[in-house]
Amino acid sequence: MRNAFYILALALGLLPTIHAQENNCDCAADLAYLNENVIKLPSYKQNKLAYTETYQTALKNVTSATHYYDCLELLNRVLIPLNDWHMGVIEKVPDSASVSNVEYPVYQGDLDTLENHLKNKSFEDVEGIYPVNKDFTFGLVYNEKDAVYQAVILKTNNGHWIKGDIVYQFIPIKENYFKVVGAQYPSKRLISYHERINEGVILRAGFRKDTASTYYIKNPYPNELFLYKTLTPSIDYIKVGSFGSHYPTLREAENFYKTLEDKLIKPHLILDLRDNGGGGNRNSDILMKQLKKYVKHNHIYIIINASTGSNAEQFTVKLKELKNVHTYGDNTRGSLAYEIKPKDYHTLPSSGFLVILPSKPYKKYLKYETKGIEPDFPLDYKQDWIKNIQKHIESKN
Repeated sequence: MRNAFYILALALGLLPTIHAQENNCDCAADLAYLNENVIKLPSYKQNKLAYTETYQTALKNVTSATHYYDCLELLNRVLIPLNDWHMGVIEKVPDSASVSNVEYPVYQGDLDTLENHLKNKSFEDVEGIYPVNKDFTFGLVYNEKDAVYQAVILKTNNGHWIKGDIVYQFIPIKENYFKVVGAQYPSKRLISYHERINEGVILRAGFRKDTASTYYIKNPYPNELFLYKTLTPSIDYIKVGSFGSHYPTLREAENFYKTLEDKLIKPHLILDLRDNGGGGNRNSDILMKQLKKYVKHNHIYIIINASTGSNAEQFTVKLKELKNVHTYGDNTRGSLAYEIKPKDYHTLPSSGFLVILPSKPYKKYLKYETKGIEPDFPLDYKQDWIKNIQKHIESKN
């Protein structure tokens, strides 16, 4: 996407927004601090021109009395051209705070008219109605003035929210890819992350327009971090839900991998990395060592989705370099070229926002950053992914 888009979207995003009450911060000071640290980063060296143009536009418009929410959106917009999808600005909330007291923007329009308009949208459109659960529904509508898609609450039984609140802003980055700024449901903590919408599904969050159909995008065993199953006499299945490299997750992983030593003897293994957000090599290298031995004489089928990220993506790339390894599912998250170190978390001086600025690059993975890893075999969202792979294996034998 051309740099002009970022600058235009940023400028439009600075137009006045209506809030329930004023809650300002010195966003100019935060922006200056952010820039001082950004120009030291490897991602800045890769994207210097695009970032500088966007930063200069923001500098001309930001003030020392910018609304708290608007400042969060502005700072995240400034970071978009750096093409590092670990990067972001979020609200730093004290541990004692159960609900953020930030006032959110409110939709300016008739909600019944909006709902009727969105009901007519097809499942393929980004715009439409997305039920989160039986008590909470939002409509996603494009706001031309601000160049964003706004998630407007149409139904809520949560006392912290009211109809008409804008719970998320989806800032377009490229086709179907967005930077999301808004609330962590139900706490209202301000967050930001990268998201993809496809076929009426907000993929990482899992919200979808079509609630009557069964989808297979997410891992079917959400309560199990690690899982082994025998599917047939020739096919094993394992779920690895995290490569967390600190205890107790690391200990759980170590114990699980140890149990696999005598189990992985069948010719076919389905390795499910759906929703594995990553971790570190301290964990994943243990499994890699096992699978390198296994795949010399057997086949591995990796399942990936939009929430397969970071170290899980790196793991997938490394495993795919071996023979007899195939990938299935959907594009991964696209956040694997930069590593977050403890020193990469910064508290901004005025707002107290927490900004994540990864400092360690992996040039090997730059071609996947912001794009993700495409599967060898894309799978239909509404067909059972595990059964489809099983059929594929059986058809070859």
